[in-house]
Amino acid sequence: MRSLRRITISLAITVATLCTLFYSSCIKSNDGKCTLTCNNGGYCVNDECICPFQYQGYNCDFLTLEGHWRGDDSCSPTGNYDSVYITIALSPDPTKLSITNAGGSQQFVNGVIGPYGKSLSYDNLVTGSFTATDTFSGTFTLIDKDHMRQVYTHRNGSVYSFSGNYTRY
Repeated sequence: MRSLRRITISLAITVATLCTLFYSSCIKSNDGKCTLTCNNGGYCVNDECICPFQYQGYNCDFLTLEGHWRGDDSCSPTGNYDSVYITIALSPDPTKLSITNAGGSQQFVNGVIGPYGKSLSYDNLVTGSFTATDTFSGTFTLIDKDHMRQVYTHRNGSVYSFSGNYTRY
């Protein structure tokens, strides 16, 4: 009887030890060691990639719209051109992006961000000193790592259509 009791206790301890080992091997490492490869200047902490500005994704593989851009907007129907410098960044609100132009006007744009941050669509955006009847609607689209396009409409009693190509700087 004692022998059966010892075998049962030994078996229970063995099972508990094996369960603990298997369970702990499935938990994310908290010892600072990483098994991931982070790309584009990202670095790994506790098996998670910390991506640099402009990149996101599991391994920092996806370039986003975030960054500094320079380009020209053309206006229809006037045909006028404007040189534009803008910065697109994350805002304190994770559902919005911060867009700052060269004049220092900063807008927090709440729009639809496309897959992997490669596009941003916005509608009826009221900016700066404009009124509710003075709105912007448009889309920023990442073409490649160094080029972006914006197409937008400005309504202020009249309707003006703009398009611009931008280069990352």
